[in-house]
Amino acid sequence: MFKEFHSNIKTLMQNNNIWLDQYEIKSNKRNGGQSLCFPIKDKDKTIFIAKFFDYMKDIPNDIVQLNNQNYKCIDEFEQAIAELSISDNIETILEIIYYSKRSFNRYVEISEKTDGIFPKVYVSNENIRIKDRFYGLLIEEYVEGENLRDIIDSIDRKTTNVSQYSINFLNSVSRTLKKYSDNKIVHRDISPDNIIISNTGNVVIIDPGVIKIVDRNSTNLGYIMGKRTYASPEQYYGNALHTDFSSDLYALGIIIYEIITGINLISKYILTGKPHLEIVKNMDRELEDLFFDVVDYEDEKNIFLYSIIKKMIQEDKNLRFSNIEAFIQAISILNSKEGK
Repeated sequence: MFKEFHSNIKTLMQNNNIWLDQYEIKSNKRNGGQSLCFPIKDKDKTIFIAKFFDYMKDIPNDIVQLNNQNYKCIDEFEQAIAELSISDNIETILEIIYYSKRSFNRYVEISEKTDGIFPKVYVSNENIRIKDRFYGLLIEEYVEGENLRDIIDSIDRKTTNVSQYSINFLNSVSRTLKKYSDNKIVHRDISPDNIIISNTGNVVIIDPGVIKIVDRNSTNLGYIMGKRTYASPEQYYGNALHTDFSSDLYALGIIIYEIITGINLISKYILTGKPHLEIVKNMDRELEDLFFDVVDYEDEKNIFLYSIIKKMIQEDKNLRFSNIEAFIQAISILNSKEGK
């Protein structure tokens, strides 16, 4: 099946005069998330990333299998199932298709309008059919660096100063969040898989497909946007409409704790049914002990770092940092404590 994906990538790039004969399209071990990704290489160097957005990823198979006619686009298929009385959940299915298409279009739009915040999208095609599924395809620039997921999984916490690494990460990511705030956007899908530490040390947050643009009509669909194990309470329980700056901070707080301890807090308590509440309940006991098992509890900067994490991952949004300026000020204070 990858042959069809490769063919569509090559055709799109040829039609837009960005394909060279020496390019090779490779498979990606991370495929299986929001999008299917294919690195495009010139010899040993990756130049572009091709991403397919599966508009039908969350649709039941029996509905997908109805797509055996020669529909030319996802809109025709959407109209066809809207006219059939085949499912009690037809409205939900139509909403899923709508938001999947919007996710793709918003990804392209935000990459074009916010120069330098996200990887540049060079070309895109919002309607591609492969077998019985419809996709959006975009070609974006490749960011040289290391995926944070790989970094977290490979950290030796006995030999690595994870506290200092986390502080450096916070310094860089705060600049990224300031750009978000200036452009009135909320990412809503911050996770280690979506963070690249570039070769210059900058934090690049990728995949703005479920981004929220403040002051624009937003999501009402009642399912989780973003990865479940990094989702803020408001996202976790399907209230994506109520996300704001502090929702992205929540995800980053979960990430910082994971960098230091290797533990994802939402995963740790997910079987309780109320993981965010359990995190708050255990902040001053079990979770604090686990944190200071890794870092020096007598170091003032580690104590202050833990207090910042606690504030980032409060279940009640009103108890988190209220705006980017307050967060940056806390990071500034943290920096002033280094070496003390």
